[in-house]
Amino acid sequence: MKKKFIGIAIAIAILFYCIHQYHEEPISQTKAVELAKIYVERTNEHMNLIYDSSQVEYVTYNTNPLKELLNTSTWEIFVDGIFVKINAHSGQFVKMVFPADGVITYEEHPEWFDLTAFPQ
Repeated sequence: MKKKFIGIAIAIAILFYCIHQYHEEPISQTKAVELAKIYVERTNEHMNLIYDSSQVEYVTYNTNPLKELLNTSTWEIFVDGIFVKINAHSGQFVKMVFPADGVITYEEHPEWFDLTAFPQ
């Protein structure tokens, strides 16, 4: 009985440790805005656009308890009329929506939004 209790306690401790290690803290709002500006600048370069990356209109943190557990919370940032969605835990670009309904996703142009190319 005592061995069974110790085994269950160890299993629970390992489970909590794994969840704690898996769960990352979200990046700060300042870092999210910096990344959004970089993503807009990179898009400007590749598509010959003239959006002003210094005009940040507003920032929201989109989350709920399930998204927090799965690390899928997002920062939603409007930069000069462009909606930029960023993963709140990794800083990875998710998608960008332009005023005229143009959408760019990470899957379309992963090389544009590769975080290893940016200083951390």
